[in-house]
Amino acid sequence: EEASGDWQSARAIYGRLEKLKGYEAFAEYRMAYDAFQSNDTAAAQTYAQKAASKSGPQKFDAMFLYADALFKGGDFKRAKDVDVGLRGRVSGDRKATATKKIALCNAKHRLFERDGVTD
Repeated sequence: EEASGDWQSARAIYGRLEKLKGYEAFAEYRMAYDAFQSNDTAAAQTYAQKAASKSGPQKFDAMFLYADALFKGGDFKRAKDVDVGLRGRVSGDRKATATKKIALCNAKHRLFERDGVTD
């Protein structure tokens, strides 16, 4: 469903998967992603936050998606706060991604590009 861009159908499928023990976090992350793709930022925030609260391989991706949904919804300060927190917990490419996202938030507030970046 995702490959064809049918985000609503994909979310419904992941909604069923969410009910299966062990698949909750993955399903919530995918529902957040599908909601984000269909411009439902409120649902994207909700599902991404749920997925980020659980341990597993989706945790950091869900946190980035949560920040992206906040940004897309116009809450640049909260998005920056999430990205700053994430930046301190990741390394490599993810750290670089967080730095870029912080810079985007700073641009919205007319702050220095690296405001909030401490190294």
